[in-house]
Amino acid sequence: MGQINEWVLAGKIPDLSTWYSCVIDIDKVSKLHVNSLYEPMSLEKIPDLVRTYFDYDFADNNTKQHFMKIAINGHEEMMPKCAFIISSDAETPMKDYQKLLNVIGRTILEIRDKYARRIFNFSYAKSTLPQQEDIDVLVPSVAKYLQSPLDLAKRLKIAPHAGMSVVIWKDGMSVDGKLCTIDDLPMKRTEWIESHPEQKFNIRVTTKGGVPLDKLNKVYRELGLKNPLPMFVEQMPEFPGGQLAMRRFIANNVKYPKEAMENRIQGTVKVNFIVNKEGEVENPIIIRGIHPTLDEEAKRVILQMPRWKPGRQKGELVSVDLTVPVTFELQ
Repeated sequence: MGQINEWVLAGKIPDLSTWYSCVIDIDKVSKLHVNSLYEPMSLEKIPDLVRTYFDYDFADNNTKQHFMKIAINGHEEMMPKCAFIISSDAETPMKDYQKLLNVIGRTILEIRDKYARRIFNFSYAKSTLPQQEDIDVLVPSVAKYLQSPLDLAKRLKIAPHAGMSVVIWKDGMSVDGKLCTIDDLPMKRTEWIESHPEQKFNIRVTTKGGVPLDKLNKVYRELGLKNPLPMFVEQMPEFPGGQLAMRRFIANNVKYPKEAMENRIQGTVKVNFIVNKEGEVENPIIIRGIHPTLDEEAKRVILQMPRWKPGRQKGELVSVDLTVPVTFELQ
């Protein structure tokens, strides 16, 4: 199974003290496994899975306990407290990975459309941008997905090392096949480092079933893992001409996808990317998406950006992690 990324767990998502995770693993032969279950799940069943976790009307008794009340436009609705984790093998075919994201994205749009009609008496596409943002809170975006650290390793251009294996389930955990507690993890980390003096410390985390995400957060804290790229440095990277010039660049270069325009899909895509030591933009990922076509267009525009003035920390050039909004709004 795949791995969970400490970079995401280090603060890219809100307070998750009572949230649960649903892990969808797509392996190198494109088989889908959910929450580490041995039997694979067909792509055709993914929409029902998404509805079970994200739409209270379809939730079973187990998942209903992980919803919370939220008021929108005078309507009391139930918001899911679940984060989807997409885990992929380094050899997973990209077309099948994208197909999975598209199926999930379309299902989420269908759920959003249902609630928009219920709350605002308009389809999601015909709702105003503020109304769509309210619906986006109620029905989480595909951007809530967490990426495998194998993807992170490719972003950082480092090879993932064989490391300590941690398996977590609701009521327990193990390290390298032996039962332990979270309090044991600092000692386990020290023992691993001492017995592997030639290797960089690395960890593989696998979840089984619904694991509270605050428990995952605590695991990473106890292992001493930190955000591998800084989000704030003494001198932040600068777009040529400043923030206003960057907004103009995005507005002048965005091409509204035909499918999204015909369906009147609009909103703001948040794109996370790296500005490296040379000022080049690298490896954009979507942390808040709207629709696959808009998400891909946002990534394309970010990759077209000119060279930035790189960030500095204590006088040294450093790579910095940034997030920029790309807004799609129909007249």
